[in-house]
Parts: sequence; C-alpha cells; structure tokens
Amino acid sequence: MSFIPALFAPLASAFAAAPLTSTLTAVGGAVQAVGAIAQAGAAASADKYNAAVEDRNAKIALQQGQAEAAEQQRENEQRLGRIRAAYGAAGISLGSDALGVYQDNAAQGALDLAKTHWNSQMRAIGYEDQSRLDKSRAKADSTAGLFGAIDAGVGAGTSILRAA
Repeated sequence: MSFIPALFAPLASAFAAAPLTSTLTAVGGAVQAVGAIAQAGAAASADKYNAAVEDRNAKIALQQGQAEAAEQQRENEQRLGRIRAAYGAAGISLGSDALGVYQDNAAQGALDLAKTHWNSQMRAIGYEDQSRLDKSRAKADSTAGLFGAIDAGVGAGTSILRAA
C-alpha cells in the first residue's frame, strides 16, 4: 500500500498549481464515477429482478403444462368412453373398422397430450433462456459501472495533470 501516496503525488502538485480548476475537475470526476456506479447498480438490480421473474414464469409454465396435460388426459378418456358407449349402445363390437376408429381417436388423444407437454416445456425453456440472459446482463452492467467509474477517475486525473 506504500505505492498509493506515490500515485497521488502528481495530483497534489497539480492541485498546488491550479487549485480551483483542479478541485472542480476532481469533484466532477468523482461525481461522474459515483453516477456510473449508481447507474450500473440500478441496471444490474433491474436485470436481476427480471431474471427472478423469468425463473418464476418458467416454473409457472411447467405447472400450467401439467394442469393442461391432466385436462387433456381427462378429455381423451371421456372421448374414448363416449365412443365405447356409443358402440355398445349400437351393438357394435370393437372389431375391425370400429377398433380402427377407436385406435385412431386414442392415438390423436396421445398426440394432443404430447403437444401439451411439449408446448409447456418450450415456454419454460424460453423463460429460462431469458433469465440466463438477464443474469448475464446484470453482471455486464456491474462491470460496465466499474469501468465507467475508472474512466471518470482517469479522465479527471488526466485533466488535472494537463492543467498543471
């Protein structure tokens, strides 16, 4: 840490040469640095919040998919039950053509159920991807704020040294 006073020595001599200008430049640089950090912190916080919302939306999408799949399964069973009841009422046995119609309906129901699962999984993946993007953006915002603060400090220091 002994190098820190050595870093400030040129600034101290610059302050002595042009105290008011140097002071104002230093204050301006400090305000700019604080602003960069505050802005980055706010952006990072917003991105973290958005990521949390997207994580929650992904869970909800999967839960909705489960509920939709259960409803689809009930509808499939009811449809097949109506077909069996209609066949029974008409005295038709589940053989040959009747069995083919029944199996087609069962296959369509299974396909509808698979689509329901697929769609909810795709919605959840979309939310999860957006969450990862928001988390990445939050990290980038924090880094950008740090670099913005460093840039402001270096810019103010450079201005002070040039004025000396």
